[in-house]
Amino acid sequence: MTSFEPEADDSGVAPASKPTVKIEEPGGSEASFEPAPTGRRRNDGPGFTAASAEPALKPRARKKAADTKPPMQTAVLGAFIRHRTERNWQTWSGRMEGETKTRLLKKADDDAESSGRNLMPGHYLDAALRLVKDMSPEELAAIANEWLIEKWSGEHPPGVSLQAGVSPDMYKFLKGLKRHLRGQRGAGSGGLILDVVSAAVDRFLDQADEEGPFPPAR
Repeated sequence: MTSFEPEADDSGVAPASKPTVKIEEPGGSEASFEPAPTGRRRNDGPGFTAASAEPALKPRARKKAADTKPPMQTAVLGAFIRHRTERNWQTWSGRMEGETKTRLLKKADDDAESSGRNLMPGHYLDAALRLVKDMSPEELAAIANEWLIEKWSGEHPPGVSLQAGVSPDMYKFLKGLKRHLRGQRGAGSGGLILDVVSAAVDRFLDQADEEGPFPPAR
């Protein structure tokens, strides 16, 4: 049996707001539970609304968007990650204009030191080729000729050998360049291939140099 008996105060009058709950337990004994006193709730009174019942919390501060890397560094980092995770890169053996190769090797070494990452020339070559891989033969020949005029006053530069690891799709692109450029001046001798690859890398390095050193990995 459950009964509610208000307790009397010093005046002998039991306040209705503090009932004692008595529960009859087996054997005739009674256990009583007296609710703890509480203060006024925020939803008391006629002005109560659902919004006013919400706890008065400070609005959460929005997290700042992560700093984004410049585009050329982002492209190199993407190549670096693909190389580390896919583990199926192939070594391309080809030729490149000598000064461009020197720039490529130096940039990879400098950024590896500043970032603490094992950046290699192939990461830059792979990233540079991705910017031109979808160009038509005419477009590729145009950027090669523009580069020749700017760098070599239209003369064809001597090439030097280069070996670098690239992703499978960029390896396929390089191997298919001779056929892709068929019909363009210099494609048959391989000179245009050297010009296209050198121009793509040189232009990429121009933009990468403007972005500054590669930031530390952590």
